[in-house]
Amino acid sequence: MVGPLIALLLFPARVAAQDEPAPYLQALESLEAGDTVAAFRGLAETNRDYPDFGPAYLKLGELLSARAGELEENYPERKRAQQALEEARRLMGDDPEVLVQYGLLLRRQQLKGDAERVLKRAWEAAEQETASMSPEKRAELHYTLALIYESWWNDWKNLVMIPSSAEVVSCSAIYQQPEGGGEVRHWDASVMCPRRWAEQLPGLVELSDLKSSERQKMMDHFRLAFASDSTYTDAAFRLMGHLAEADEWDEYTEVAAALLERLPDDPGAHLFVGLGLHETGYDDAAEPYFGRAIELLPEYDRLVFSDISSLLGESGRDLYYSVDAEGQTEVERLFFASTDPLFLTQAQERRLEHYTRVSWTELQFSEPAQGRHGWDSERGEIWIRYGKPWRQYQCCYGGSLSSVGRFVGVRHEYWGYGPYGPVFVFARQLTYRHARMTSASKFIADEMTISQPQIYRPAMITEVFDYPHQLARFRG
Repeated sequence: MVGPLIALLLFPARVAAQDEPAPYLQALESLEAGDTVAAFRGLAETNRDYPDFGPAYLKLGELLSARAGELEENYPERKRAQQALEEARRLMGDDPEVLVQYGLLLRRQQLKGDAERVLKRAWEAAEQETASMSPEKRAELHYTLALIYESWWNDWKNLVMIPSSAEVVSCSAIYQQPEGGGEVRHWDASVMCPRRWAEQLPGLVELSDLKSSERQKMMDHFRLAFASDSTYTDAAFRLMGHLAEADEWDEYTEVAAALLERLPDDPGAHLFVGLGLHETGYDDAAEPYFGRAIELLPEYDRLVFSDISSLLGESGRDLYYSVDAEGQTEVERLFFASTDPLFLTQAQERRLEHYTRVSWTELQFSEPAQGRHGWDSERGEIWIRYGKPWRQYQCCYGGSLSSVGRFVGVRHEYWGYGPYGPVFVFARQLTYRHARMTSASKFIADEMTISQPQIYRPAMITEVFDYPHQLARFRG
């Protein structure tokens, strides 16, 4: 059987030169009006009555592919999209838009290597016929290439090797288990013995530099996507996420300001401007941006900013759930006031830290293709409760059985919150964005909802400067 990429490249190119049929134009009008059912009907009619009109197959494949997304259960729809796009390729040849949509589909099928090759070919075709690709399609092409490089980079960023000299993590907690101290894997031992885990950190071997070129390509394509279409929020947000992660705040601020200028009513633009200002020490300036972002968010999404139940101890949660909305607002006010490190300043530092943590989760862990907010993920839950980890790395080509009985690569992502813990570990399948807590981490996280539901360590002094004079104040 010819694979999808090979079949695409071997199809003979034949473009039908003809006017756009009436059913196709009606389908486009239906799409513009938001009536996808009528659009599908119009495209099906076009394909039946005008079988040599390639753009109708292209549009049908594009719609089917976008609707199917990456969800496993939508495989039949992605198969239909593939058939439509292959027919579009047969009729339209190396049209850049056909190649872009086929590359997108291959990525959604997790065929990332094939997707990269097809999308690079799309870019070569677009460079030869610049006028044939709209800025929006050009941006989509760069964004998709960036996502492919991102999926590879995510497997290497903060990657370490644990040599045998640093591999043994053991403490009394392991031997107190009902199994009597049987073999415990490194990731579980690290959660159970946080002090011993911290002691082995100097022995880790950094590996991420081996793939720094992948990060550069990823960043370049995110930048080009945003430059091609300055309203492309997904490209801007992903770019800002990687800039923030690397503490590259100057460029982050430029991208956030540019996006906000072009999309003044986008809640994400306000939210991430606030994040950048808070992280660079401008709390007074950050507050109105967070406030405006929350105003613009859908009502359901606003709740994550006001619901502090995960930050309260057991008695606090009982009180929080026992009162009405007005009472919960008062509990929220008292919590942030009591944990505010600089009570006499105008800015509410602890509240702003909470808003920033929520914003970080959306920037780092959201999965738009799956319809998941970052704050709804397990990593998001831990980040909101405990903030940015003191030490963060991922390790090792592990192996676990998939549902079809074959081994798949797994990364374990370690988050440590100081030399005395806690430590949480998440497992993530290679090339995927989503991660889940290990069972030991889940147990510790649940236990800590009572003993230590949240951690807040304000950075009171961020920088120390030399001053060539002694400052003095004279009384009287």
